Amino acid sequence: MSAAPWVAAYAAALIVWLIVLAAGKQPTLWKGRALLYLNGAIIAVLVVVTLARQKQPGFGLYVFCALLLTSAVAARDAWVLFHIDRSQIDGVLEKCFRLTRTQFDKTDRGYTLSAAGEMQVNLTSVLTMHAIRFTGTSNSKKGKLIRALIAKQFRPSFPTLRIRT
Repeated sequence: MSAAPWVAAYAAALIVWLIVLAAGKQPTLWKGRALLYLNGAIIAVLVVVTLARQKQPGFGLYVFCALLLTSAVAARDAWVLFHIDRSQIDGVLEKCFRLTRTQFDKTDRGYTLSAAGEMQVNLTSVLTMHAIRFTGTSNSKKGKLIRALIAKQFRPSFPTLRIRT
């Protein structure tokens, strides 16, 4: 079984996703974990189709799956913000830090927080996109609270199921 149709389908899905993200006007947060879900779904469908057709996958398909897994693992902790400028991001972050009563210092790369140890929030900008990376004690309870509060300030890039009661 050839990898070419799978690569084309994956590329098309990514292009559509990026077009939808670019078309929006609200500040949007893309979490790298969403790429993990997309790549996992592609691999699951690929396995099911391969088993259903009872065909041996080619070497290219193995390489493609390895690239999907590697990119998903590499991007799982990355956050990217669209449709917002750096000063607005700083305002949102500082508001979230104050709401969680976290002491913070602004650095040239982002922020250093005192949240159950030292935690860094690094910001990098490329054109109109801004990447956020959390390092240090970001998995502490307070670190998780800060990350959740920051995430709630932006529209998600991946549709979420909402059930109204």
